[in-house]
Amino acid sequence: MMTQIQLSGANCPTCFETVRTMLSDDPGVVTVHGSFSGQCIQIELGDMCVDELMSLLQRNLHGVGIAGNGDRVMVDIEPSIGDGHCHR
Repeated sequence: MMTQIQLSGANCPTCFETVRTMLSDDPGVVTVHGSFSGQCIQIELGDMCVDELMSLLQRNLHGVGIAGNGDRVMVDIEPSIGDGHCHR
């Protein structure tokens, strides 16, 4: 099943690449294509269910924000299932 996920706020390139690698290495995933600039990822699921995918994304994918004191901090993002095409 092909699933497109919008990753609004996922502005940490290291986190994005780590998650893309994790998904590529997961036996429950068939293919992974993503666009950091488009803040989206397209995944063809095998044995992995959508709930498991969303949980993995929420646990491992973050954005970078600025705290009130000016320090850079990691912030959580809320991935959502999208309808469009994820351009690479």
